[in-house]
Amino acid sequence: MDTGSPIPPDNAGDGRPTIDRDALSALLEQEYKPRAGNPEQVKVLSASEIDAVVAECSKTSLDAKFLATAFKDVKDYRTAQAGR
Repeated sequence: MDTGSPIPPDNAGDGRPTIDRDALSALLEQEYKPRAGNPEQVKVLSASEIDAVVAECSKTSLDAKFLATAFKDVKDYRTAQAGR
């Protein structure tokens, strides 16, 4: 049964869905972005941009210092949001 989803069932046999990245990008650009609260702030990444982000993130060590900084950044952002 075709649901029209860009994320079809597992086609590679590894338990993960095979994603048509171009179709997913188009869906996000055409359907999600116009409905976002601030569509001008939405950036839909291309497949190569996603690959670059994933490659860079995989090099980042999630040590205690990194996590403490990340949690502080989130707390500061929430404080800034509440002040608006």
